[in-house]
Amino acid sequence: MSKIRLTAVGVPPTPPAGKVYLYIDPADQRLKQKNDAGDVRDLTLGDGSIASASNQGGGVGVFDNINSADLELRSLTSPSGKVTVVLNAGAKEVELGVALAAGDVGLGNVTNDAQLKRAAGDFAVFTEKTSPVITDVLLLEDSNDAQAKKKVQLANILPVFGREYAYAESLLVDTVTAATFFNKVTLDVQAQLGATLEGGTYRVAWGYQWNLDSSSENFLARVQLDGVDFGTFPWLHVQEPKDSGGNDPPGTGSSQRHTLCGQRRFVFSAGATPTFTLDFQPEDAGTEASMWNAYIEFWRVA
Repeated sequence: MSKIRLTAVGVPPTPPAGKVYLYIDPADQRLKQKNDAGDVRDLTLGDGSIASASNQGGGVGVFDNINSADLELRSLTSPSGKVTVVLNAGAKEVELGVALAAGDVGLGNVTNDAQLKRAAGDFAVFTEKTSPVITDVLLLEDSNDAQAKKKVQLANILPVFGREYAYAESLLVDTVTAATFFNKVTLDVQAQLGATLEGGTYRVAWGYQWNLDSSSENFLARVQLDGVDFGTFPWLHVQEPKDSGGNDPPGTGSSQRHTLCGQRRFVFSAGATPTFTLDFQPEDAGTEASMWNAYIEFWRVA
């Protein structure tokens, strides 16, 4: 239902061509209509609708006698279904029972969802993400494109060096006597990062302490990428310590403490899922080989 409520009364002048005025006649307090020919007649609204008057000359006009101004409701039956209201200052109350879509009032892109505020300090109302990932998106204004608003991924603004970091370690002593490689540390990069790699240059580093209970045999160790040796020789580390007997650290067969560290550069394509392993063994079965404080470290450098 559409309503027009007026608090001022008076006889309006003849309206412009193509319009009619609705007004309350001060003589009998009845709602009347005056057309552009000056003809006046009572207007019966029935259920309160102004539909019967909306087709008069293409619109309905209401004259404000106090302010000598028009309040106009135009094109109530236009094909677009839009209503244009022109209201001059005055103590008038207009109530329209017309269902309007957001686009009818120039807000076609607005929804009932909460809109982004622009007030100072309003970021406090947003939920904080405490562990951002490189695929998260930020909003910015492009200074090279007339401050147009654009989005950017964190991956494109964060420093590359040190990104995509992964680490695995095994600090306790492991002692073996079988002449087969024993896996001491495994670093599954994808499992740690929760994603495949970006394309780029990476570095892997490893380190461990070791000993061997023998004066004539070798200690063997290797670091592999996806189960394959890298480097010129199949084993990374071959060494004859020439020491037997003892128990330091406890659980080993020698009193020697040797340390080895190394690193290697790799170039990976986007989507790579590398896994690095560190293994060791004695050269011959029955000899005690030990390893402790072992680690593998991985990070991006370029």
